[in-house]
Amino acid sequence: MDRLKSLHTIRLALALGISILFLLQASGYLHIPMLNKLELAAYDTRVRLNLQSDTDPRIVIVDIDEKSLKDLGHWPWHRDQLAQLLRQLVDRYGVALVGFDMVFAEADDSSGLKVLEHLKQKGLRGHPRFEAEAKILSRQLNYDEIFAKSLEGRPVVLGYFFQSRTINTQHNIGRLPKPLQFNTAMPKKLPLVVAAGFGANLPRLQNAALNAGFIDIPIMDDDGIIRKVVLIQEYNGKYYSSLALSMALEFMQTQEIELLVAPGYDGDVNYGLEQIRIADSITIPVNERAATLIPYKRGYPAFPYISASDVISGRADPAALENAIVLVGTTAAGLLDNRNTPVQSVHPGVEIHASLISGILDQSLRHRPAYMLGVDVVALLSIALLLIWWLPRLEALGTLLLAAGLMLFMIGLNYLLWAELLLVAPIANQLVLITVLYVYYSSYGFFVEGRSKTILARRFGQYVPPEIVEEMSRQQGDYGLHGQTRNMTVMFVDIRSFTHIADSLEPRQLTQLMNIYLTEMTNVIHQHHGTVDKYIGDAIMAFWGAPLHNSNHARDALNASFEMRKGLSKLNEQLARKGLPNVDIGIGINSGEMSVGNMGSNFRMAYTVLGDAVNLASRFEGLTQYYHVPVIVGESMKLFLSDYRFRILDKVRFKGREGSTILYQPVCRQEDLTEEKEKELGEYHLAMQLYYQQLWSEAKSRFEKLCSSYPDDSIYLLYLERTQNMLDQPKIENWDKIWLHDTVKEVLQ
Repeated sequence: MDRLKSLHTIRLALALGISILFLLQASGYLHIPMLNKLELAAYDTRVRLNLQSDTDPRIVIVDIDEKSLKDLGHWPWHRDQLAQLLRQLVDRYGVALVGFDMVFAEADDSSGLKVLEHLKQKGLRGHPRFEAEAKILSRQLNYDEIFAKSLEGRPVVLGYFFQSRTINTQHNIGRLPKPLQFNTAMPKKLPLVVAAGFGANLPRLQNAALNAGFIDIPIMDDDGIIRKVVLIQEYNGKYYSSLALSMALEFMQTQEIELLVAPGYDGDVNYGLEQIRIADSITIPVNERAATLIPYKRGYPAFPYISASDVISGRADPAALENAIVLVGTTAAGLLDNRNTPVQSVHPGVEIHASLISGILDQSLRHRPAYMLGVDVVALLSIALLLIWWLPRLEALGTLLLAAGLMLFMIGLNYLLWAELLLVAPIANQLVLITVLYVYYSSYGFFVEGRSKTILARRFGQYVPPEIVEEMSRQQGDYGLHGQTRNMTVMFVDIRSFTHIADSLEPRQLTQLMNIYLTEMTNVIHQHHGTVDKYIGDAIMAFWGAPLHNSNHARDALNASFEMRKGLSKLNEQLARKGLPNVDIGIGINSGEMSVGNMGSNFRMAYTVLGDAVNLASRFEGLTQYYHVPVIVGESMKLFLSDYRFRILDKVRFKGREGSTILYQPVCRQEDLTEEKEKELGEYHLAMQLYYQQLWSEAKSRFEKLCSSYPDDSIYLLYLERTQNMLDQPKIENWDKIWLHDTVKEVLQ
């Protein structure tokens, strides 16, 4: 009875824990990427289900399409062609407003005007006939001036873009339009998007135009899909409107604009901004960053499209353009103005502006108000309490009907808010919580972590971290303790001058130091998927590649060594606070074939590794002090890691072992290599080449320069001493470049 009660308590506690996780996610205290992606997917589904099928004839897109490029030539067109396009739209077809979804940031030099000016400078100035002809030609060839004059007196809104603060270099190009003027005082501390720079139109063009609006999209969801657009950005303490908002203001012939915040907003609440009001008649729902959801229409095209070449040639239908709001944009594939949207993955960017203008004029913009966070929390709490109370009390069919019915109810209520009240309420957290609790209660008793996991934890819990035991149980492989041969990586870590440290401490202090040190180092090993073999006094032996197979065992071990060295400063700070001495470590790592399994005697067994590769790693660690480097690895490990940079330390033969071994020091990842370090390694490589060629004098000169430039790197001093000692020695015939390491002496062989 007590055991059954305990199981029920555990089941209830787990269900409450699951529910709390969802509540934390909904309230913003926890970030679960999967749930966020599901919420975005649910939003996209509602968008596609509720799309309007009719096109909006009030807004026409004059398209620089493939047909236009074929008729009039490649982009960019001469500005006199754009002037002709504009005159046709306004003067012939009588459009109400024209917006350009493009930027004219650079002068149009395609006419040959500069050639004419060059001829003037080269000696033809003063020639009467040339001066007269040049004056006429200058007017005809100044395409920017022609375009500017076509803008004057016509209802045109130009486009420009702001640069984000995430961009390293900002360049202000062109001239910004006049900033917005609000009817009331600007609310304080609004977290609007703040631009760092801009790319705007030529001053002459901007002065001639009626207005301008930015066309960039500074806020994008994590999956790269565009669901909302910022309507107002801040730059240098002034505020500017997007192309869609600027065109809506000009179409309504008003500049009256007001920002409406939540009641009681005092500047310290993030979710303060709620609406943008235009001329007391139009309200635009926005979030705290002045972004509004885009009211996409069904499919493509959602608006009438007319080829730009048909407008210029006069072939366009006048009825389609009369009194229309026109957006000049492009759908040509090579002009890169296609966006990823909930409607389709390749969606013309110009339609985003058109959809916003349509939604602003129709007042059909949906809103996700800040209080929806509270609605989600209340809904999740109600779902959790209902299911936790009823699911344990129902049979299998009853639990299915309850979960399915509750899910359908939440979906129906959510869609009602979406379709009738234009409110975007969260739904993914609620549906997933219903599913998780249903599956949890239905499967409880069948999956109580299983017998295999218990066995694995009993076998390997003392060697590997819990997450590896978890992974082993999921893979359901053969993780017996019998011996086997694998290609693995082994590491030895040792405290330098430990005898001196131990002699200077009391037993209690020494115990405290070792506990802190071993805990920190073991955490690093576990974080990089390593297995702790044993503690040997102050040394740690660890390996990678068992019991769980790991194809990246060499990389994980090397990354662990970097992390150990990096964490020494924090470790020593911790020791210093407790009045303990600093520690430094040497690390030896080697990869190769080794035997792994449970080894020992009838009295004591241990899961460990054996082999020549293991012995070499131990010797590598012992040589870190001799070469004055933190980490030494073997040649076999270097071959595994071509994306890391190493420097050769020596070619050695260990006493009692046949054959030679090349020692390397890992420097850094290749991508992190600086120019200064690259230069240093190059100089060192040249010095080592001279050393191996027995050109002692030249090598000595190189090592002297390295010692002078990098006095803190003792390896250069070591080789300087070697070359100094060999200056008077004759060349060694058939030298195999091996340095013999003995416990008593080191000699050239």
